[in-house]
Amino acid sequence: MLLNLGALEWDRYLIGTFGLQDLRLQALRPSASEFGATDFDGLLERPIPILSMIGDSHAAAVSEGCLKPGVAKATIGTGSSILMNVGAKAHEAEHGLVSTLCFAMPSSAWTTRWKAS
Repeated sequence: MLLNLGALEWDRYLIGTFGLQDLRLQALRPSASEFGATDFDGLLERPIPILSMIGDSHAAAVSEGCLKPGVAKATIGTGSSILMNVGAKAHEAEHGLVSTLCFAMPSSAWTTRWKAS
């Protein structure tokens, strides 16, 4: 959790505190962006574009239609979590919940996350 959610940038204080100054972090981009291309080391005839990147629970929330505030998604697997879209602005989480950026597009969506480990 090295991302400063308020500033939407890597948290230099945390990076320094944990002695990770030499860590090479990628530039932050919206989830739906051009990330490059791959031919899977020659498996494909020509490279195909990589146009999105998103984590598993967050991808599940998007694919299940959690695109409007108030819609939630429970994910059960190795870990379990419930993500609920709370709209385009971050909300201070309460009662042991945490806030996270679910996906970033022209209209970003923040979620409140409950995670059971």
